[in-house]
Amino acid sequence: MEYEIYHHGVKGMRWGIRRYQNKDGGLTPAGRRKYAKSRKDISKLSDEELAKATARAKAEKDYKQALKDNRSYELGKRFVNKFSESLVDKLAEKVTADLIAQATKVIATRAVNKALGGDAADTKAGGVYTNNKKKD
Repeated sequence: MEYEIYHHGVKGMRWGIRRYQNKDGGLTPAGRRKYAKSRKDISKLSDEELAKATARAKAEKDYKQALKDNRSYELGKRFVNKFSESLVDKLAEKVTADLIAQATKVIATRAVNKALGGDAADTKAGGVYTNNKKKD
């Protein structure tokens, strides 16, 4: 097997140096000539060329807007998913802890009422109250 090295650049060209641009970013005279050829004056364009250029610019604008909308949607979706998961977890922990506390309180109250000889339903007999308020 034979290996060869190919060079696809401009011979003698240095890295980071642009051919048609000065260090301050302005174009050299050769650069002005080159870019003047590639860009036509709008008044010299035919109707077909102008319509084609306008359609292309509109398509590029629509494409950028679609990407922007999609990115905003994805960021929002990620935000909601991240915080809804943590919110649901915290809420589930809180509800579970409250239910356990209430069930423990009810069980303990019934046990104390039973030990004192009172009926949990008969609160007027002098039993222990779950909400610490005596109802008349």
